[in-house]
Amino acid sequence: MQRNAIRRFVQGHPSWKLVAEYTEEGISAYKNASADRDVLQDVLRDARSRKFTVLLIFKADRLSRQSLEYPVILAKFQEYGIQVYSVADEAGGKELKADGQFDKLMRFIEGWQAETESYNTSIRVSEKMRQIAEKGRWTGGKAPYGYRLDPQAPVHAPLSLDEKEAEIVRLMFRRYLDEGIGTPAITRDLNANHRSFSAMGNRGPTGPLDVSCRTPSWPGGCLMAVPYDSGEGSVKHWDRTI
Repeated sequence: MQRNAIRRFVQGHPSWKLVAEYTEEGISAYKNASADRDVLQDVLRDARSRKFTVLLIFKADRLSRQSLEYPVILAKFQEYGIQVYSVADEAGGKELKADGQFDKLMRFIEGWQAETESYNTSIRVSEKMRQIAEKGRWTGGKAPYGYRLDPQAPVHAPLSLDEKEAEIVRLMFRRYLDEGIGTPAITRDLNANHRSFSAMGNRGPTGPLDVSCRTPSWPGGCLMAVPYDSGEGSVKHWDRTI
């Protein structure tokens, strides 16, 4: 859709010639700084070399959804003598200028609006995912350590217990809750003494153990397979962990 809209915009300007297309797939303009976006760096490098004189983007926030970076990126294109147009922000396209103080202010406001919109969207998505997990429904993604994706299971709960891995998860919570051992010490112990944990690669926790233990499937948000009882007659907060 975006590519077709840009091509139609070019067709409306007979003196223009499409010389290159840049596609940035799967890269967030909100979460990633401009320096970490390879395609954007290619565009800036080609602009500096004057391989084109006009840059067309679908919407202004395709350049960046970070309030401080957005006007800086536009200023670079202006420095290189490149005109930048967004084809979908206004009927007939919109030239994104950064000449005077008013233009600079408008570009900052646009960046701030894009950043705020992304921030609010991330909050809504996170809350929705939490609500889905609390209902015991699968939130998607790869199976967390202790589970396996089961093609025979219902779509809303497609996980089955991996008993070998689940035993290590139980050990984590038992040592944390009953023995009061901190997560760094637990992580060191598991890496040193449990080969299946230290060798689990990209199936295991990717961050600190205290963050990983908030995986919804572990503390009771999704697919509670085996209740964990401390043996003291009451089930603890993590009562539905595997």
